[in-house]
Amino acid sequence: MKNSDIFSGEGLQKQTEIVSLDMALLKEKVYERVAEIACWNQMEEEMAKQQRKIAYACIQKIWEEYDHTYCMHILLRPFSVECIRDGFFLFGKDKVVCDVLKKVDRKQISGGYLYALRVPETKAAYENPQSLLQQYYIEAFQVACMDVTRAWIRKHLQQRHSGELPCVCSRSFGPGFYGMKLEDVPVLLDALDAQQIEVTWDKGCMHPQMSLTGIYLLSSLGLLPQGRDCRNCIGGGEGCNFCCDGNDCNNV
Repeated sequence: MKNSDIFSGEGLQKQTEIVSLDMALLKEKVYERVAEIACWNQMEEEMAKQQRKIAYACIQKIWEEYDHTYCMHILLRPFSVECIRDGFFLFGKDKVVCDVLKKVDRKQISGGYLYALRVPETKAAYENPQSLLQQYYIEAFQVACMDVTRAWIRKHLQQRHSGELPCVCSRSFGPGFYGMKLEDVPVLLDALDAQQIEVTWDKGCMHPQMSLTGIYLLSSLGLLPQGRDCRNCIGGGEGCNFCCDGNDCNNV
């Protein structure tokens, strides 16, 4: 199939892909991520036990609300190397600055994917008065689902493109870190037509609040350093204002 049959003149694939990922299939990883977010391993045993009990009770209500089928909504759109320039991406007429592209071997890059995802809204988050601790664990669960989903997407894309030639999918990155500006979020959402999964941008925020957008790159070799993002960030310093207020954070 000719490249023109797959990609538009702007280097974006003509068709998007919507995936529904049932988090029940990744429940163990979600609980592990919740534990990391809550830092239970740093608590005294009895305190950690109490915290787990509260967290699991909150999370169980969410599983039950969705009849144990809690699906993340994922939107993917491949793009060709034509969109990757020296220090920026070009999606149509929109230029998205990305300092990391100046510091990697772009010859190794074979393409990439734009993505957006959102967490299903849950009545547990806004119905019935919740204590601050219960609300914290509801949000920790939602964040854990997003983190586990991003890791799943990375593995999924790497397996999809691994044939006779080796293929490495980068970790997720996007506006807010690796030298990309938060102001470019709506550019990515427009390129994706993210309204397909009901993700929008209004008054400087993504809606629903528990939504993400970003980029994965495909290459023959690993492009981005392993380890925690802030420790090994090769983007610009602007990202520090977004990534945990400059504190060390987990990478996915």
